[in-house]
Amino acid sequence: KMRSHGEEDARWWGVRYLEKGPLPRPGKPVTDLDGAPIGQLTSGAPAPSLDNVGIGIGYLAGVSEGDEVMVQASPRKAVRAVVVRPPFV
Repeated sequence: KMRSHGEEDARWWGVRYLEKGPLPRPGKPVTDLDGAPIGQLTSGAPAPSLDNVGIGIGYLAGVSEGDEVMVQASPRKAVRAVVVRPPFV
């Protein structure tokens, strides 16, 4: 579920990993830095043109370009990422 911003506020954003971790994949939840849910990814992959850093796109609520978020990439690992406006390069 989305936090108080509501799903109607969700926009299509890109995320670019700021650290190494499991690759972003469709359906992975995205939270703010406090752990509050803000959306989920619709796709993700390594980006060869960006030194294979993980990138993804999805619907996120209440964020702006440049905000830091966490991608729950696996049950045990959340990866710090930055919100970007696609395209990534």
